[in-house]
Amino acid sequence: FDGCTSLESITISDSVTSIGEGAFYDCKSLKNVTIPDTVTNIGVGAFEECESLEKINIPNSIKNIGNRAFLRCRSLKYIELPDSVISIGDEAFSECASLTINVPRSVNHIGYLGFNDCLYIKECNSDNYIVDGKMLIDKREGTINSFMGASESIIIPNSVTRLYEFYPFFPTNFRQITIPDSVKSIEESTFDSCDYLEHIIISKESAEKFKRMLPAKLWNKLYFLEKVVSDNELESNRNYYEPRMSADDLPF
Repeated sequence: FDGCTSLESITISDSVTSIGEGAFYDCKSLKNVTIPDTVTNIGVGAFEECESLEKINIPNSIKNIGNRAFLRCRSLKYIELPDSVISIGDEAFSECASLTINVPRSVNHIGYLGFNDCLYIKECNSDNYIVDGKMLIDKREGTINSFMGASESIIIPNSVTRLYEFYPFFPTNFRQITIPDSVKSIEESTFDSCDYLEHIIISKESAEKFKRMLPAKLWNKLYFLEKVVSDNELESNRNYYEPRMSADDLPF
């Protein structure tokens, strides 16, 4: 059915046990899909670029959802993942901008950018992942897996300990980022493609630590908080966003 642009609805036969790679790729008119409980695997790119897809059931037989399985299914609004799902691949639901979804306890692996630019993860019960603010965090790695929603100001939550390379899921036009003391490692290339970045806000106490991690070209973007505050305080008191010390007065 790859590229079958006139297909609008399909009920998959109960003789099917796996939906193969690219099975419905770029079926631009496809709106409704019914999957039987004989299916255990949704393959790589199975419904990728199905931009009109609005309704699909994920039965309690599904164990694996492949890389890019629902990439850019922008009309999808709601999916309930069952407790049978164990693995979700890279970019599986990435750029599903209208989608509200859950992560059941059974899930032990979510690939890179698994839910990037989804609307909302309504519930995350996995032992390995948490939703913190607009981000899905890998608790084992202390890294960000996915970023949900657009914003010009990003607050990295305290659950993050490492920023590696440039995160392609950061909104391309974001201008300000607040990095907590919990972050112990930042790779030099993390912000290489952030063309609009103006402020990197850190605590004054962590100036020396971040100096060692950030390239010199970013030092003029550094601003400081008098103290480290929680995400809730940052949200409730906008004054905390104001730089307390300019980059001209760097303490190193």
